[in-house]
Amino acid sequence: MWFDKPVSLLQSFSLLQWIIPFGHVSESNLESQPRVVLWHGLGDFYNSPSMLKVEEQITDLYPNAFIHAIRISEDGASDQRSSFVGNMNEQLEMVHEQLLEIPELDQGFVAIGFSQGGLFLRSLVETASDLNVTTLITFGSPHNGIYDLPTCEENDWLCKRKNQVLKSRIWSPSVQESVVPAQYFRDPCHWDDYIAHSGFIRDMNNELKVNYTYIENMKRLEHLVLIKFNQDDTLVPKESAWFLDFSKEGELIGFTDTDSYSQNLIGLKDLYKDSRIDFLEINDRHMAISDEFFRDILEKYL
Repeated sequence: MWFDKPVSLLQSFSLLQWIIPFGHVSESNLESQPRVVLWHGLGDFYNSPSMLKVEEQITDLYPNAFIHAIRISEDGASDQRSSFVGNMNEQLEMVHEQLLEIPELDQGFVAIGFSQGGLFLRSLVETASDLNVTTLITFGSPHNGIYDLPTCEENDWLCKRKNQVLKSRIWSPSVQESVVPAQYFRDPCHWDDYIAHSGFIRDMNNELKVNYTYIENMKRLEHLVLIKFNQDDTLVPKESAWFLDFSKEGELIGFTDTDSYSQNLIGLKDLYKDSRIDFLEINDRHMAISDEFFRDILEKYL
């Protein structure tokens, strides 16, 4: 069962919606002690009811699991605001220091990111050589950015107006340094503007100047799990969750034909050739994740 109300931009890119409990815990799960780091999405916060349910689901299945939910602030309201407003390079460094201070993570951990949280965790894998992320799992994450804002309801003129204003200023330094979704805006039809002005995702995707440390760090992953929602109209394009791309003419470019893969800009070619990337899909809306699907993910990758 899952959340079935319409999701607006101001609500979140990534409201989570799951039902517990999972049921019987196997003997092997009782003995297992997985270490898990979570990063919520836009409009959510680290100790929201939805994120606490995620933690409960993990501990229902793995009672001895260690779980840390990333937060920019200990105050939930401030943490939620930071998912909309802030400089992502600064937030990434803050999270890096936060995780380094947790001794339970020294031996490696599984990272699970929801919507934009998955992109930020992937960026952390690239930039933080002193963290040991063994498996990265991302749900509906904008790995290749977004080229449009989430669709507004037909009669929601305020939402449409806000989207219009934001898109008109998307490349201004003030927006690129402070509006979180703008920092992963990536429009193939305005490629020169993107390369010239992007404040975050351009560098995380190694599309301006290649940072070879990012490649080597990504290659350390044991598994990269990319989950796409087939009916997603919040993440535009939804194919970004699988690192797919689009031409300037709007034609879909397959994974192995993208520049990111063919030029091995962040190590995806190595992971793919070693069968360390799993492409999964959910035939539903953004963040509509059934408890059964999530349990399967936990059992396979934790």
